[in-house]
Amino acid sequence: MFVLSTGYVGVSSALALEGTKCSKIGQKRSVAGQSFNCVRDGKRGLRWKSASGSKTVSTTSTTPGVSCAQGGPCRVGDRGPGGGIIYLVVTTPFACGPRLEGSCTTLEAAPERWQLDASVNLPDTGDPLRNWAARSNSYVSVAGVGAGRIEFGTGYANSLAIAAQSGNSSLDTAAVLALSYKGGSKSDWYLPARDELDYLQRRISNTLGGFSSDFYWTSTESHQVSGEQVNFLSGGARSRGKNTRLGDDNSFTFARVRPIRSF
Repeated sequence: MFVLSTGYVGVSSALALEGTKCSKIGQKRSVAGQSFNCVRDGKRGLRWKSASGSKTVSTTSTTPGVSCAQGGPCRVGDRGPGGGIIYLVVTTPFACGPRLEGSCTTLEAAPERWQLDASVNLPDTGDPLRNWAARSNSYVSVAGVGAGRIEFGTGYANSLAIAAQSGNSSLDTAAVLALSYKGGSKSDWYLPARDELDYLQRRISNTLGGFSSDFYWTSTESHQVSGEQVNFLSGGARSRGKNTRLGDDNSFTFARVRPIRSF
């Protein structure tokens, strides 16, 4: 079991503040009963940090002695049921599932070298690079309910909407590749929405391992021609063309892919 800690105490508003930018060292805030200080966090600059120290978040269970991987209670850092690593556990459920009709409390990230799984079977060259959409969909909005959601639990619905676009495939589209992963014999892996991936980057990406100092795709469509990426070197999100040639070098807007699942 990986042992990690987090300053999160199960309250969505406090979770949203932790690790975000602040403007002056020494500033203090109190959110949902938890105190935060503005401190310097290396190259990331000034960030809000919990003043109450590290606390491990866990759920409760009536089945003692059963691990998270076996369906028991999960803590941040545990090996999850899908073979990945648990990076978020909350006490207040969020909407999740293909149609956001489910109720989830936990996010699990695929492990390092996930792409070697037989369901994906890609080379051991780090998290794969893909476009947000096929070339034919570079300037086409995702139809139906769309893929503009950013919140925890919404990446699955985004990913399915992207996969439903004619022309998108696992060979060129990040969301379709993420959906194809079946680690732990689970079929509900997906490309994370913006908040899901941003939280992963801010929390445990260095400890989880295998992440490149590069941009990673989210399943959040920011515009008809662009999707959102998260910077795994310095943090933060940006909007980038789905599949657009850039400048004279004739290169494509590739970014990396790491699936997650919610339950």
